[in-house]
Amino acid sequence: MRFEQELLFDALRAILSDTVPLKEFELLQQLQSPPWELFEKNALSNELRLFQTHFTLFHTLYQLQDYWLAEGLGYLKISALHIQLMPGEGAGLIDEAEHKIKRYYNDWRHFSQTTEQDVAALLDSFWREFGQSKQWQSPATTEVHNAFVFFTLSQESSWSEVKRCYLKFQLDHHPDRGGDGQLCQQGAVHFDVLKRFYKTAA
Repeated sequence: MRFEQELLFDALRAILSDTVPLKEFELLQQLQSPPWELFEKNALSNELRLFQTHFTLFHTLYQLQDYWLAEGLGYLKISALHIQLMPGEGAGLIDEAEHKIKRYYNDWRHFSQTTEQDVAALLDSFWREFGQSKQWQSPATTEVHNAFVFFTLSQESSWSEVKRCYLKFQLDHHPDRGGDGQLCQQGAVHFDVLKRFYKTAA
C-alpha cells in the first residue's frame, strides 16, 4: 500500500504541476489510463469502492498540498469540482473548515475501518436531512412510472439497483466523457423522482 501511495503521489505531482484545473472525475480518469493505471476501471462500481477510491485520492492530494506549500510552490486547491495548483499562493488560504476536512482525510483509519454499511448509513443520513423538505414529498405515480421507464428498470427494483443503474448511466453519458449533457440532466431529474419515491415508501 505504501509503495502504491508513493506512485500515486508522483503521478498527481506530474499531472497537477501544469496548473490546469481538473474535476475529481477527470483526474481519476487520467489515473485510470496509461501511463498511470493506478486505479482499476471498476473503482466506482459500488458505494464502498467509490468511497475508498475517493478517500485514497483525497488523502494523497492533501499530502501533495503540504509538500507544495513546504516547497513554496503554491497552494493546491482541493474540491470535487476544482483541483488546481495555485502558484505563489500560501497556507493562508487554508481556513478552519479545510483544516477539519484535511484532518479527516489524513486519518487512514477512516479508510480501513469504514464498512459498506457505514457508507450506506452516511448516504441514508444525507437523504434523511433532505427528507425534511417539502421537495421530498411523495412523487406522482406517473412521475415514478416514467422514471423507471427512462432507466429501463422494473418497478420491483431495489434502491441499491437503482443507484447502481444511475451511477452507470452517469458514467456512460457524462459530458466529461463525451456524452450528452441534456440527457444527463434528464437522468438527474428522473433519479430525483426515484429518490423521493423510495424515501417516502420506506
